[in-house]
Amino acid sequence: MNCPRTQLFIALLCLGNFGLASAAAHRDVVMNQVFQRRLDAAVESLRTVLNSERSFAPPSDVDHGYEDKYKLADSTTNSLLGASQNVLQAIGLSPEVLADLNSQSINRNATIHLHLAHEERYEYLREELIELDAPTKVVKESGFLGSYTKERKVTQKVIEYVWIHTTVFTLSATIGASSSKTTLPFLNASYAVEVRRRAKDEFQELNTMSYPPLDITWLVRSLGATDGFSIDRSAPSCKTPRRNENVEKAVEQFRRIHAWNLETVHALRNNLQTASGIHKDLAIYANEMIVSPVLPLFDADTRGVLSNADTEAMLDEHKAAMEMALKNLGRELEASKPTNTLRKPPLKALSVIPLFMHWNLLVQTHRDGLNHIEDLLRLQLTRAVGKELTENDFREYMQFHMEKRLFKDDFAPKPFTFAIRHPGYSPEGTIAIERTSGGGPQKATGELIRTFVRETEPRNMSFALNAATKVTFSGPHYVHGFLDHSLAGSNIQMRLLAQAREFSGFILILGKIKSSNEFDAQEAIVIQNRDELDIPIVLQQIPSPKAFQDYIRSLSPEQQRFARAFRGMQLEGTLFGLVLIQIKPAMEKVLRLAPGSLTKEIQLTQDLMTLFTKYQIPTDLLSFDDISNAWKGQDSGFEGADRPSKANPESRLTHVKQNVARMMAMVENKKAKVNEAAQQGFAFAKATGTAEKKSLKRKRDVPLGAAFNTEIHPEEVVAYGAALVGARISQEFQETSRILLLDVDIHGNPVDSVGGSENMAQADLGGSGKMAQEDLVKEEPNGSWEDGDYSEDWEDDGESSETEEKRECEDGGCSNSNSRAADGEVEDYTQLAVHLDETLSRNDKEGAVRPTSLVVGNPWSKHSRKTILSAFEDSQITKEEARREKDRTFDLLDALSRSGGLLLEGSSLHVIVAATHCFSQTLIDTVIQENVNPIDRVEKTALLLAAETHREFGTDAVSRMVRKGELARLMDTHKQEDLIFD
Repeated sequence: MNCPRTQLFIALLCLGNFGLASAAAHRDVVMNQVFQRRLDAAVESLRTVLNSERSFAPPSDVDHGYEDKYKLADSTTNSLLGASQNVLQAIGLSPEVLADLNSQSINRNATIHLHLAHEERYEYLREELIELDAPTKVVKESGFLGSYTKERKVTQKVIEYVWIHTTVFTLSATIGASSSKTTLPFLNASYAVEVRRRAKDEFQELNTMSYPPLDITWLVRSLGATDGFSIDRSAPSCKTPRRNENVEKAVEQFRRIHAWNLETVHALRNNLQTASGIHKDLAIYANEMIVSPVLPLFDADTRGVLSNADTEAMLDEHKAAMEMALKNLGRELEASKPTNTLRKPPLKALSVIPLFMHWNLLVQTHRDGLNHIEDLLRLQLTRAVGKELTENDFREYMQFHMEKRLFKDDFAPKPFTFAIRHPGYSPEGTIAIERTSGGGPQKATGELIRTFVRETEPRNMSFALNAATKVTFSGPHYVHGFLDHSLAGSNIQMRLLAQAREFSGFILILGKIKSSNEFDAQEAIVIQNRDELDIPIVLQQIPSPKAFQDYIRSLSPEQQRFARAFRGMQLEGTLFGLVLIQIKPAMEKVLRLAPGSLTKEIQLTQDLMTLFTKYQIPTDLLSFDDISNAWKGQDSGFEGADRPSKANPESRLTHVKQNVARMMAMVENKKAKVNEAAQQGFAFAKATGTAEKKSLKRKRDVPLGAAFNTEIHPEEVVAYGAALVGARISQEFQETSRILLLDVDIHGNPVDSVGGSENMAQADLGGSGKMAQEDLVKEEPNGSWEDGDYSEDWEDDGESSETEEKRECEDGGCSNSNSRAADGEVEDYTQLAVHLDETLSRNDKEGAVRPTSLVVGNPWSKHSRKTILSAFEDSQITKEEARREKDRTFDLLDALSRSGGLLLEGSSLHVIVAATHCFSQTLIDTVIQENVNPIDRVEKTALLLAAETHREFGTDAVSRMVRKGELARLMDTHKQEDLIFD
């Protein structure tokens, strides 16, 4: 549990994030309120200027069509162009001058820029001697009555140098580059102030400064167009009334104007306004230009945009309002009395400040108006569906669409969850892959991923335990096609959940597909006895085929070959593999037991797991032996080759139990001896009073008897005790403290150093170590067993079968008659990703589908308990601990496969090939801003991936996979060539 300080910090962090989100939401509300007030003011202005009886309203209050939104965007932009022309005319660029600039620009194919420059001149005038009051001086004087203090006023004479500071501002328009530039100054204003300084050489005589120019080519060309501004609806780049090339150019032009105006106002304000002697904020005069023709309004009577005549009337009123505001500014300038100013700046120069402020207000209103049109689309969509759609809503719909509507049942995606079971028996456990919400701790959304799945014919594959050992497994293979989609701001990850039932277990191996018959085992773990394992899966995307081709197009042939070779490796690495191996069937096979023998042998199974994984006991010391020698000298009725080579399942199980019991007894005997020797060592160390015993006492945190129940190895404890007492410990003590030094007799049975294998077996089992004659029975002619119902398909894993297995598994690769595909060739899973990439390069014109790798993340989470009566505990498996788990699992696999000599049957392989359809916007922005139906895009990608997974190719592949009612709709929605998969 977190400490109170940590909890307080988390609470404050959450409140801070909530505060930021609330502040952003509040800011949006305020901006909407400001824009709404502008709309209301514009409505009143329209009624005043045009006709008080007419009705005007925003588009949300007027019934209109989608085409009307385009007309509204055209009308709003044309209004801004007209208002911009009024502003330019007020600063000196008349319509005739603009027309001349446009003509020259077109003839010369040159750009038009606005330039602002100012020049500062300093002219020395005179020097003056002035008196300044110095600080009061306190003096001490004496008189008839004694001494006293007195303050005396002191003056100081200094020389001041008087300069005339003249500033000249120039606004000009230029055409063309610097080498052939034509400059047209249209505003030249200057003012002069008197500057006094104590140093004569403080100023330079001339100082010039030039600001970055403003490109107004698009603005001038648009003002000169006869038809005005109009959105080209037929252009491929035209998506919505707000998102199209024409509007984007206009927005970009006015964005640059807005930024340039801010810089110009800042430069002029610091100089002109100070010299003018006007102390009011000049923004007041900008606000007096209250008539704004740049607003998205409809004529409620005609249900259409404002007519050209209405727009012209509003622009005339706007021009008159600007002139009135500038007259007020001129009267203020005349009445001002600035100090130290020899010559005031002219009104024409000073008026640039409020004019540019007002121009920026028009630009902001235009941008808000266009966004209002787009927001109206978003509002209408939200009201149509009844909620604000999120990525989860879209995912839920696509799941419903593909499973219930689009695909036939045999081809529809299925939840990724599987039970691990042996035919005819209860499951050993389950595996599943779920989505998780990214960021912070793993949090399941409770949603299983869906995959297209195809079961292939069982075949053999192998993986390496080490450089010398390969394990071959056989069983059903499942090919999965997983399609994910990614929207802007989404952070979806996945997790693999594996759970075992009580007294059950299985082996989970994760990795990649290396070739047609080889698996690269990267992670492995044993899951047993109600363990719950949570493994994070990270999705890593590589560029889409279209993007890859675009990137390498300008590379050299050698560089392209290198990039393609590397991408080929990346594509093959996108195949995620998952192998499930059942432990009990493998144990039964390696121990030569009948199938199902260990189903109810819980303690025996646990003992076998301990011996295999903890002590790495060879299986030959525990398995059922060829007992033909046991019939010698018995009155069995069989002679020579007629002696049976098989025993019934109960006899085999009893024999294995005896072997396990002897081994466990020997281990316990060794533990007791080690503990006894360790106690003697510690007692000796204590008796000798050595200083080292204090250090040992500090290091011993558990009783010696519990040494075998912890991670502390007994041999280390004994070695440490021996180091303390040194040569004082006798040679006999060192000999008896050896751990699990196993000797075996000629039959492979372990021999204890004290009592031998026979005595140990009798002590633990209460009987002879040899199997009784009555435990061995004769095989019936029909191949069944006497005390059980076992078919003749199950054969003893005797010498002949071992020889056959060695032939089959020669060089670590077992053969199988079902290991080939229907066309007679082995299916190479690595080609799935390569072929998918080729198909995407032909069919994914947008380049939105990216091959995706599934990578095992860290750390893992485990929910388990130590014993059946213990409480469950949550723990984390770090990367290092996962490596140790893999080593222990490989030790178990080495035992179950006899170091690769046995085929692990009944295993299963799941191969996942993944792709992600990426959208650059959120769900709503994809629909509203991009004017894209994401359902159609993801649907086409799903058809493509389903065809790859189920190997359905050709012109009629889609018709075989989808329902009849959907086929006609698909042909209408998508191009026919996009639905042909080769």
